[in-house]
Amino acid sequence: MATKKETTEQIMSAIGEGTRVRAMFGEYVLYFHDKVVGTICDDCLFIKITPGTQNILENICAKQPAYEGAKDSYLIATEQLSNREMMRDVVEACLYDLK
Repeated sequence: MATKKETTEQIMSAIGEGTRVRAMFGEYVLYFHDKVVGTICDDCLFIKITPGTQNILENICAKQPAYEGAKDSYLIATEQLSNREMMRDVVEACLYDLK
């Protein structure tokens, strides 16, 4: 099932400035300040597992691949998107680890 454009807009709004998405095969790659921090597949947000994201998400998010053959990522629950501060902290931590 392809991700709806509205879902990408909701996710980008939850994270704020510095985010963008790029369509790939009916799904999306999530960028934060031009670094890939996650994917949006089947209307779900998956964030890369890094030391920083692990510190924040390890006990509150399930790990699973975004699609068949992918590495595990953190699956962000829909209700967690409303916590804008946490979402911003997560992508900033991921960005820091990717530098």
